[in-house]
Amino acid sequence: MVTIKRIGIQAEFEEPFSPRFPEALVRGGLGYTLRRIMCINRDVDDCADCLIGQQCMFSIMYNDTAKTRNGLQVSPYAVRCHADERDGRRMTMGFTLFQPMVPYAGHLLYALHEAGKRGVGRDRKKFTITGVTDAVSGRVFKLDDRVTRFS
Repeated sequence: MVTIKRIGIQAEFEEPFSPRFPEALVRGGLGYTLRRIMCINRDVDDCADCLIGQQCMFSIMYNDTAKTRNGLQVSPYAVRCHADERDGRRMTMGFTLFQPMVPYAGHLLYALHEAGKRGVGRDRKKFTITGVTDAVSGRVFKLDDRVTRFS
């Protein structure tokens, strides 16, 4: 059986904008931030040469891929984004996490929070996470200022 977790994240940007490829914007900002905050051995160019490469969230999300029988590579997550075109400041991000990413859902939220503080894209557009929803159960999580605790 395949374990899947679906998370809906609502974000509000500091200023209006209309990204052409919002998924690429989120994926790039997330990858940069994950490497910056989680990598313990930045001197190693290849995660396969790192001591914890097999357990590292960055490596799992961006370097490790499972191979199917027909040789296709499969990512351990998928992201879909929808920008609210009415005011250009709100974006909904839908993450689907597959095993082995499911246990890292909290880490993903923290990394997105940090990416929002730093800004994403060439112009470093800053955003704040305004809500998180378990897309399967519909449960809405309340976030504190640090986005590290859920109630």
